[in-house]
Amino acid sequence: MRKGKTAAEVKDLEAEDTLYGLVYGDELYCDDVNKVSFILKTYQDHLDSVLIFPNLKAGTWSGRGETALFGDLGVKDITKPHAIDVLLKYLQADKQDTIAFGDAKVDIPMLDYCEIGAVSYTHLTLPTIRLV
Repeated sequence: MRKGKTAAEVKDLEAEDTLYGLVYGDELYCDDVNKVSFILKTYQDHLDSVLIFPNLKAGTWSGRGETALFGDLGVKDITKPHAIDVLLKYLQADKQDTIAFGDAKVDIPMLDYCEIGAVSYTHLTLPTIRLV
């Protein structure tokens, strides 16, 4: 089983069909946003975002195999393991009490970081992760 849809399958989708919770007609400048996602018309959109926003971390996601269908821009140096560490400190909890669930390559650092990592797609080969 392959993850994601082909470019032909998503050709006629609208943003609302895939990105839930979109905001239209509201103030677009916020002080609490940590990631912005967008639909890629071509992979060049992602490459352009890297150049246009050099102070942000640009990524792609949710494609079939290695085909990127969406892009995102987030805060540099903020990773899933870092976020888990911040949350653990806030909760005064231990790393030994963590379980991570992932389904893509971008989740590997989080799965490695947590005490237990669970993968929901068998096409990922993660030999360093303990699967539950």
